Amino acid sequence: MPTLYGRETERSVLHRLVGELAGGRGGAALLEGEPGIGKTGLLGDACDHARRHGCSVRAAAAEEFASRRPFALFTRALGIDPAEPAPHGRDRTPEGAESALADRVVEAAERLAAAHPLVLACDDLQWADWSSAAVLHRLARSAATTPLLLLLCFRPAPRPPGLARLRRALAAAGAPYLRVGPLTAEDARRMAADLLGGPLDARTRERVDAAGGHPVFVEELVRGPEGSGPVAAGLPASVNEAILARIGLLEDPSLDVLRYAAAFDAPFGLADLALVTGRDVPALLDLLRDPIALGVLTEAGDRYAFRHDLLREAVYGATPRPIRAALHTHIGRVLAEQDRDALTVASHLNRGASPGDPEVVTWLVRASDDTRDHAPGAAAELMERAVAVAGTDSPRRRPLRRRLLHLQVEAGALDEAVGLGESMLAERPPAPEEESVRRAVAEARLWQGRFADAAAMLAPLVAGESNAGSGPGGSLLAAWYAFLQAWLDPTGADPLVDGALSSGATDREARYFALVADASRQMIRGRLSYAADQAAAAGSILLEMHRREQAVRWLPPMKHLCAADRYTEVADRLRHPLWQRGRHQPLRQSILAAMHYTRGEWDDASAAAETAIAAADDLDSAWGSRSDTVCVRGLVAIGRGRLDDAERVAADAAPADLAAQSVAAQLDQALGRRKAAEERIAAARKQLLAEPLSRHLLRDTWTVWLPVCLEAGDHAMAESIAASVAGLADTAGVPSAAAAGLFARGLVAGDPDALTAAVEEYRHTPRIVELAQCREAAGGALAGRGHRDDAREHLRAAAESYERMGAARHAARVDAALRELGVCRGRRGPRRRPETGWESLTATERAVAELVWRGLLYREIGERLFISRRTVETHVLHMFAKLGVNSRRELAEVVRAHTTS
Repeated sequence: MPTLYGRETERSVLHRLVGELAGGRGGAALLEGEPGIGKTGLLGDACDHARRHGCSVRAAAAEEFASRRPFALFTRALGIDPAEPAPHGRDRTPEGAESALADRVVEAAERLAAAHPLVLACDDLQWADWSSAAVLHRLARSAATTPLLLLLCFRPAPRPPGLARLRRALAAAGAPYLRVGPLTAEDARRMAADLLGGPLDARTRERVDAAGGHPVFVEELVRGPEGSGPVAAGLPASVNEAILARIGLLEDPSLDVLRYAAAFDAPFGLADLALVTGRDVPALLDLLRDPIALGVLTEAGDRYAFRHDLLREAVYGATPRPIRAALHTHIGRVLAEQDRDALTVASHLNRGASPGDPEVVTWLVRASDDTRDHAPGAAAELMERAVAVAGTDSPRRRPLRRRLLHLQVEAGALDEAVGLGESMLAERPPAPEEESVRRAVAEARLWQGRFADAAAMLAPLVAGESNAGSGPGGSLLAAWYAFLQAWLDPTGADPLVDGALSSGATDREARYFALVADASRQMIRGRLSYAADQAAAAGSILLEMHRREQAVRWLPPMKHLCAADRYTEVADRLRHPLWQRGRHQPLRQSILAAMHYTRGEWDDASAAAETAIAAADDLDSAWGSRSDTVCVRGLVAIGRGRLDDAERVAADAAPADLAAQSVAAQLDQALGRRKAAEERIAAARKQLLAEPLSRHLLRDTWTVWLPVCLEAGDHAMAESIAASVAGLADTAGVPSAAAAGLFARGLVAGDPDALTAAVEEYRHTPRIVELAQCREAAGGALAGRGHRDDAREHLRAAAESYERMGAARHAARVDAALRELGVCRGRRGPRRRPETGWESLTATERAVAELVWRGLLYREIGERLFISRRTVETHVLHMFAKLGVNSRRELAEVVRAHTTS
């Protein structure tokens, strides 16, 4: 290992992280610096230190010329084959396959780390492909609960968006960020003296000082072209010149071969180099003898590589641009004749392309098609380049842009898809093309949760302005539009929805949207049971499509089932592998969070909410998750008395989000901000009173809004909310809706009979939180009427329910009411679960902990417990905090101690 000079601070940080890793605690560190400044040396030193401490090490480096090869960073380091098909039963659509491949990468790292603490050293991340950057984001989060240390090196530029987002996430998590700068003058002199084997004379010292502390520059200046001493000429103007001074000693034939080698992805194979240069291997080895002797090239396993990237870049950069283009074109064509993979051929032809080159466009399209099945993001980048090469006058431009648009939607690049689609529509394409573009943009808007924009995009097609409905996709288009309008204008959408239902369409996706449209309008109108039946039928269609290997983009309408309290059915459906893929995770986890919250499973609710946020962060998209997760996290934080946490959550509430604003209003009251709460009520008044939307919007928020209104003294608003909730009981066909109607009216009127009747109704529903709230209200009303024994019974039951869900603040409030009735529940009631230690773990956390102790991977634990891998990670993080441990190893020791005792 080369000697490191002047890097004591950086080495200390990296060695500390390695020591923590050896103890079972993962982490990450980022190293940024210009080429040749010493990042790779620090990386190698940290890896050697890790090996000495019994850790395993896997190294990977992104390659500039392979930046569009999906998951290129991990194929060699972790042995991942991106072309391997998805396991049987998993989603085989492009976006599903990409998600499955990302899961395989994360699991491969976890499996290695389970055997020995793992260092994953990644260099040159400025060239990382789109897919690899996204997976690194997941690995960084996984390192919080896995003995995995990520060491990530990159240059200041270029800085792709994926890398920038990864840097921000790691910085927010507290990962060390090391900017590797030039050496001090003293360290540079010490390095030069060691290289020369003696003290520096005045002239050499002056030259070393002028090197600016750049280690490679110092080395090249001191060793000189022949490795025999300092360069005799004046100080070169750049590092490149110092390097080229060494390479300039080579004969022209050797330089020619080096130019070909520099054009290859490093490292390169001799067979390929012989193929493109037209020389046999013995002749080639003869020409490479001097570059190897001078230290320009070095062995890299069964290949050769430039000793340093600066050497390759110097050779490549010194080659005139027209010659570089000709080299790449020649290499691409030779490899094409050898039937090499399309991505390799396209990467070379692309770098040698001239505008409008049809051969290059063809290969880029082929490479995009080959990549699409497992990495639509990379496929979109290749197609984008094909569009650029084709040029504005090419007849292929329009169909290429259309294919690019659909790839961007598949890859989840929604903003880019919308921008491209709108620019294509501005060119007034012919009707069939316009229809395809509008559908793609509408889908992107739908995934963004922008229903009105999606409907506006489809409206001209539905109006017949582009021959909509005349082709085989007409029924799907009509059903799509009916679905959107059912949410935007439930009454006005009736003709559209009825038409979609009665069309007799054989298209399964059209039938799906027609059923969801009907379910949505009926749910808004309060017919919850009927809406759930339609939603269940729609979900069955999606499963049938999956069995027939048809692409399925959509998640079943689970919120309709939740509104009807069909939680068991929701849980069963969400376990299906089809809806385990990445794009669905934010919505899927937010549905689980809301369901767990309602059932009083607050620890599981918090875990699901955090998982939804993490999944949304991975995808940079959060359709359907923000409102539910904000609501769940905020209500749990308030119930548990963690008002600072609730304050942070409430700050994330969108002004137009009724559910999130209800949390913010409750928090305002908890903190004594009465005026702020009143202002929130006033701002939400229009939504709260809107019909028929109010019944749908109030289904899961009225238990917050109504008490807030009563405490604020707004009895008129409270009575209006109660009337809407009671009205829902008449149409819902769901027991909990009838209970809610009694609860709301009893709460406003202070009527103990209505409240106790509501308690009896709630006892037959899964809505445990509402039952506890109703018992508390009933106890208060009964106490006010002098029925102290009955009041104590309801209040005790409420307090016990609050304690089981960990709602300490609510339990304390009920205990205060009980003390006024002469009951000191602490002496006889159930023991409160502590916040730390083994007894603080929930049943789910203990199940996860036991499986961690038994050595199962997170995926395997998730499959055993029917939860996602991300949720397992969240539970493990919660257990770390409760038990005061920092690693899976320490967690397993705690489990072993409690199990064996």
